[in-house]
Amino acid sequence: MSDNLKEPKNKDSQLFSEPHMPNFHLKTILFVVLPIVVIAGIVITIILANNVFANKDKKNGKTGNGRIAETTVEYVNDPVNDPNNTSETTLTEAQKHVTQLKEISDAQMKKLQDAAEARFKEGDYETGPLPKEVTVDTFNYIGPILADWESEPAEALSIVFLNYQVIVTDNTGEEPVKRQFFWSVGYSEVFQDGYADTSGITTPSGAYLYFGKWTVRGFLHYSSIEKDIARDIEVIENQIDTSLIVPFDGETASVNVPRKPVLNTDDVSEEQIKAMRKAAKEQYEAFVTFDTNVHVDSFDYVGIAVVHSFEDDKSIVYPVFEAKVTDATEKEPVQRSFIWYMGFMDVYENGELDTSHFYPMELSIGFPNWTTEGVATVEEARRAILDGNFGYEYTDNFDGFMAGPEKLRGFIFPKSDVELIPEDVIKALSDEELRAAINEIWARHGYIFKNQELLEYYRQFDWYEEKITKEEWDKMGDAAFLNDVEKKNVDLMVKEREERRKAAS
Repeated sequence: MSDNLKEPKNKDSQLFSEPHMPNFHLKTILFVVLPIVVIAGIVITIILANNVFANKDKKNGKTGNGRIAETTVEYVNDPVNDPNNTSETTLTEAQKHVTQLKEISDAQMKKLQDAAEARFKEGDYETGPLPKEVTVDTFNYIGPILADWESEPAEALSIVFLNYQVIVTDNTGEEPVKRQFFWSVGYSEVFQDGYADTSGITTPSGAYLYFGKWTVRGFLHYSSIEKDIARDIEVIENQIDTSLIVPFDGETASVNVPRKPVLNTDDVSEEQIKAMRKAAKEQYEAFVTFDTNVHVDSFDYVGIAVVHSFEDDKSIVYPVFEAKVTDATEKEPVQRSFIWYMGFMDVYENGELDTSHFYPMELSIGFPNWTTEGVATVEEARRAILDGNFGYEYTDNFDGFMAGPEKLRGFIFPKSDVELIPEDVIKALSDEELRAAINEIWARHGYIFKNQELLEYYRQFDWYEEKITKEEWDKMGDAAFLNDVEKKNVDLMVKEREERRKAAS
């Protein structure tokens, strides 16, 4: 061995040449230290491997015997129980969503049900709690539904929906009325390790029920819950127990009658029309774009068309609008108008409506320097809807608009805020038209009329927004709201009204 440690003959190779190693040190390293290092490395490798497999079991929510562990993760903060924690979640990588309803513990289910009950009492984020005139007689849990989002890579991302039968006494009308609906709320943070975060809330759809003077999120029939969930997410299990549904108003058969699509315009309630008009206008403002030199002056409701197929029991309701614009893309501004509509798929008898599922308009109309979605006339809209729904039954209520669009839009003088009304035109008005022409100037600014008849009249128009009370208007004065043109027009019309009163007395 010592011969092997002599200086190499090649002086250019200095690998072991300096400094010289004593022979006894080398033997010690080779025969004592090296075996100890190898053995220690093997031991450390075994320990690390055990830890890796143990952590893998924890991550999968399993104990050594392969069963689901009651608790496999320690939480620094529970978002539900820690009032100082404002983060959306403190979840760790070791957690997995439940993949079966039987994996939900009794403690988890109680936590979810308590949260659901509190949620219902608090009210929907859009509609708020039920009116004080509506009392809840039954809030009855009828079972859960488990659904799962698809993800890449494949991983269980489940939502647990709790479903309820609700029976109320509605005292908002002249006589008390019993009403029933089905309500659902989903929780997206329910895990196999026993943890559930009730702040992770979702709803199956945008389904609302419009009961005259009040609105609530819900369904007319319990089977509609799964149908609506299944449109957007895969239903894994449905454990709604129909035996838990209690008789409604003395009749058990009433819960077994599915919701029915509206058949014609008469089946669509005023509340549903208002909701569709609001949703359609929001879609229009969000997605219809114009040339920067085109200004929208008004967006007026024309009416609705309803198509229905008896073959597949399907209906679509089309609210139709007239858009009036000022086109300044040419040398001189030009007033133009066109018709726009969209179709809502989920409009049902007795007030149920989901405005989140709709058909957008696919036709366009061209002007000299710009193009937009729309058609030229109401008649063209009628024809387009008929052509797009060949074989469907068709009804509409456009006749009122086609006979007198100015009245339907709510204005005698649509431009009384920017143009002076000639005196001879004012004198030609009837007493009723004169009264309306004065009132519409206040209505344009959101004046809240004390006269209930006037208030209801202007509420039917999209452009009217209730903003200013009589007390606020009187306190600030006309000058705070009316421009010079409006004030002159009001003065001329009030003068004409007073002269007529004097002549009649």
